[in-house]
Amino acid sequence: MRLTSEIDIDKVKARMLQPFVTNVFWFVVLYCAFVGVCLLLDAWHIHRFSLSDTVLGIISGSTAVSVIGLIGMVITGLFGSTPKAKP
Repeated sequence: MRLTSEIDIDKVKARMLQPFVTNVFWFVVLYCAFVGVCLLLDAWHIHRFSLSDTVLGIISGSTAVSVIGLIGMVITGLFGSTPKAKP
């Protein structure tokens, strides 16, 4: 009986987190698209758009950190930490 209740709690938790997962996904997609547009504008010098190498490095690095960090938080939120086996 206890095993069934734990499965039900996990299903409820997943359903409750689904809107947050969707929002985080779309935030990451839009942020990466924005950074991609900035990089392309700079590469092709469209409308005399130019960014320094430092700024390009910062937005590229922040994109990687955002994607890795947000996805890591979502995965941790969904699956939680797994209990370690006792020796």
